Amino acid sequence: TRGDEVVAKASTGMQAVELYEKTKPDLVLMDILLPDISGAEATRRIMEKDSSAKILAISAFNRERLEKDCLKAGCKVFLAKPFSLKELYDAMEKTLKSE
Repeated sequence: TRGDEVVAKASTGMQAVELYEKTKPDLVLMDILLPDISGAEATRRIMEKDSSAKILAISAFNRERLEKDCLKAGCKVFLAKPFSLKELYDAMEKTLKSE
């Protein structure tokens, strides 16, 4: 393993926002399809509170508009499923190094 640690796991977008505020993780892996609000909306809400948040968007749908919405909301990187472990690690590194 790389030494990464999961500090919280959210099932909904609102829960992701709340858990971000409580845990302030170095990196957020944000699924785009969530049962209450979209991952893009959850990202917007997190970015309103912490503009330095590092958020990696993950989606089973590789649609250009979806990717643009996520990046506009504040996600640093968009990764479409399926992806390899190496692709995930590379995307995580890119997200962490982003400004």
